[in-house]
Amino acid sequence: MAGILSIYHSLPPLFQDVVLSVYGLQLRHLRYGRSFREELEWLEDGKPDPMADQMRRLGALISAALQTSHYRKLLNDKSIPVSEINLNNLSSVFPVLEKGTIKNRPSAFHNHSLSKTNTVTLNTSGTSGTPLNVLATKQSVRQNYAFFNLFLHSIGVDEFNRSATFAGRLIVPESTKKPPYWRKNYAMNTLLCSSYHLNAGTIPIYIKALERWQPVYIDSYPSAIYEIASFINTNKTKHGIQLKAVVTSSETLGEHQREAIEEAFQCPVYDQYGCAEMAVMAYQQKDGRYFIPPLYSIAEVLDDNDKPVKPGESGHLVCTGLLNQAMPLIQYRIGDIVKTSKEQIEGYPFITFLDSIEGRNDDVIISNSGFRVGRLDPVFKGVKGVSETQIVQKSLTLLVVNIVVSDEYTKDTEDQIRRALQARLGAAMEIKFEYFEHIPKEKNGKFKAVRSELGRHFP
Repeated sequence: MAGILSIYHSLPPLFQDVVLSVYGLQLRHLRYGRSFREELEWLEDGKPDPMADQMRRLGALISAALQTSHYRKLLNDKSIPVSEINLNNLSSVFPVLEKGTIKNRPSAFHNHSLSKTNTVTLNTSGTSGTPLNVLATKQSVRQNYAFFNLFLHSIGVDEFNRSATFAGRLIVPESTKKPPYWRKNYAMNTLLCSSYHLNAGTIPIYIKALERWQPVYIDSYPSAIYEIASFINTNKTKHGIQLKAVVTSSETLGEHQREAIEEAFQCPVYDQYGCAEMAVMAYQQKDGRYFIPPLYSIAEVLDDNDKPVKPGESGHLVCTGLLNQAMPLIQYRIGDIVKTSKEQIEGYPFITFLDSIEGRNDDVIISNSGFRVGRLDPVFKGVKGVSETQIVQKSLTLLVVNIVVSDEYTKDTEDQIRRALQARLGAAMEIKFEYFEHIPKEKNGKFKAVRSELGRHFP
């Protein structure tokens, strides 16, 4: 892969556009084959019976699981017949599956009855450590994109509308010192923008490129589009970018980021949550809540003792993806903390609505009283002069705020942020500030707004 990337980076930008467009044609074939259209039409026609169809998909998944060595052994050790496994006893039959178990023996979760021509290998970005290779059926990939397009339709855009993306792809060599900092994928109708080259000096150039391209929507990491939005708002920059929506994903979206993006582009922001394992998808509706489609996955939110939390409480997201029969993952702990909505579907035993995505298990702040505290972004709500922030927990009594500021920032602003953090974490929490021109991103291009250095298994 490194060799291919090196060859790609050696090409002139115009030839890179051609290479990306050819690759885009391959992606269109993989993602949007006949089963994509069939699934999308079935979902949009309103024909599904959520409970009955969910049970049908669960039965097919368990049948596929019997073709893997991990689940065959697990179910052979159970006294319950496979035909009697249902939504009501799923949690008692299958223990919570940890990501480390899969990473240690990924092939144990592969359905070896499937032909290689019907499967592809997907890769996670490795946010929580070592990346995970995921075996997936081509049909499940197309079904996944049908659900994503269903979400896009719900906010008034379409997968095939002209778009721009800001993500972690190395589409422009890091050493590039002058524009263009983007490439064009004509097959997918997308302007692929490098998030690695964003800074105060280059943002005006990006804005001009977006004006020329005129995307219908932007699909971005929150940190990247927030950086542009902050520049526009701080400098009162006038622009001609006319968007129907901004879609964010892959990082936790802060409310202060949403407000800044909506102010800058005068359009709504919708957050979408998912994973390469296709264990879950959740997308924001117009009321702000996240909806987990029951035909995509079965979701639970558990406390530290693996007991279901009450509606309105936060906990660990545990999911059973219903699409991918090549690598069934049942009762899989994603590694994220989420907050459930108080209102759920009456009579349905699992979670379908979330109020927020709090972040990684190991990137939630621990107060010195031992409480987990998520969603610290309200600390920055209404604060002027702040372009970028990152909260790093060094110990139970020390928090470091990495921060990029503009001319509107004052010492009073620092005190305001300190007081807001101590109000949530306790007055004994020491708050230090470190100032940057630009806060570095992770190797995968993502930005962690909250990072804990306490250790993965801190109680």
